[in-house]
Amino acid sequence: MLAKNSVLLQSELFAGLDQATVEQFTAMAELRSFAADEKIVAEGQKASFVYCVMNGFVRLSKSESTGREADICVCEPGDTFGEYLLSGGGSYAYSARSADGAEVALFALADLQAFADQHPIVHRNVMRIMVRHLLGAMDCIAGDR
Repeated sequence: MLAKNSVLLQSELFAGLDQATVEQFTAMAELRSFAADEKIVAEGQKASFVYCVMNGFVRLSKSESTGREADICVCEPGDTFGEYLLSGGGSYAYSARSADGAEVALFALADLQAFADQHPIVHRNVMRIMVRHLLGAMDCIAGDR
């Protein structure tokens, strides 16, 4: 049962919410398994879900202007991806693939937006996640120079 899953209950997306509230919302999540190297979302695809990695690893990649895909992040259990969509946007900014076979919880984007509007702390959590991603990207760029 996803509502009582410790990975979801401890996800940064839900930090600061009481356990009963998180359990109520996560009960609506869908759990899917993906084989090794299976595509989860494609860059530019119309967005429907926000994802939380439950088991395994998920590689996020972005296409360069030459068409080459570059890995931008590896998500591990508890990490979310697609959360930036809560602030707007209708398509995925990157592709996601299961690295080694992964289980992922899917939250319908519209449901998560409504939940976040009822619980503004979720918007703050998304901002914190996005800041962490931005700082990681800055470190990566600095390391490449």
